Amino acid sequence: MDPRIKLASFAGVDGGPDFLITNAGGLVTEEVRRELGLSRQALGIYEIWVVMHTDCQMQGLDDNSLLASIEAETGRRPTWTPGGFQWPEAELRLGIARLRSERLLAGVTLRGFLLDLEAGRLEEVECAA
Repeated sequence: MDPRIKLASFAGVDGGPDFLITNAGGLVTEEVRRELGLSRQALGIYEIWVVMHTDCQMQGLDDNSLLASIEAETGRRPTWTPGGFQWPEAELRLGIARLRSERLLAGVTLRGFLLDLEAGRLEEVECAA
């Protein structure tokens, strides 16, 4: 979702991945799980990379404060959760664990990466099974 990120160039892949889902924070939400499950069944994907990055605006975001602010401005509290987090590596591991629990993704290789925007480096994060 961040326009600073050109994943293919960081990953050293010509043309980028065959299928790319982006969202705020690189979070593995219910919607992402749905999309990946459908992609597995319809497109036969066999490897999934979850990529989060440094200097992410979701890091340190207080969900309740943001929701209260939106409610004060619009008169309605959103039904969705923003998904703020403290530590990208921990959130990345949690996201991979969520994907491992999806039966539709059985047999798919799951990998987690942290993209260091300042260094311009994509580093794999160990996400033990």
